[in-house]
Amino acid sequence: TSGISKVIWIIFLVITPFLGVFVCLITQGDKMAARDLEGAQSAQAEFDEYVRKAAGSGGAAAEIERAKGLLDSGAITADEFAKLKAAALG
Repeated sequence: TSGISKVIWIIFLVITPFLGVFVCLITQGDKMAARDLEGAQSAQAEFDEYVRKAAGSGGAAAEIERAKGLLDSGAITADEFAKLKAAALG
């Protein structure tokens, strides 16, 4: 084969893979962005859930505050409040 045909063949072999990639990006680009967004939202939700679990219920102060609210509403007695307070602190 002649030199010109070899050059054309080499150019075809080099350009074809890039052409395939560009066509894929153009036709599937919006779907890729949607999948990336979905993945980011899923990761954010998992992180938020982890933070909620790691933060816990707010510690002893929150437990005592809830018990005080129950005592003020009359749902528990002073003895029960003292037990809940001791349990929260100890």
